[in-house]
Amino acid sequence: MTVLKVYDQKKGKEVTIGTIKGNNLVKKVSNRHYMIKYNGYGIDRKLLKIIFMNNPEIENIIIKTKTTEYTSEIADWFNKGIKDDFGHGEQQFLAVKDMKIIK
Repeated sequence: MTVLKVYDQKKGKEVTIGTIKGNNLVKKVSNRHYMIKYNGYGIDRKLLKIIFMNNPEIENIIIKTKTTEYTSEIADWFNKGIKDDFGHGEQQFLAVKDMKIIK
């Protein structure tokens, strides 16, 4: 298990993106991060590209809330995801209908 961190220029500090477990990136989120407009969750586009380019072993992204775990292929975030910016930088959103519930 490897913790994946990057430097966030806006926050001025290192932040944890998630944990690499095998070929999965596990990203813990709170329910307040659910984006009603897109019926799903978002990941910073720059971070998503860094994950994709620097960690070719990652095939899936697992979004983990307190009650549910969703899995999706990283390619789905690029192919089915929606780009938007709500003032915190560009995000890539993926609807939960495009993810599989694993817990």
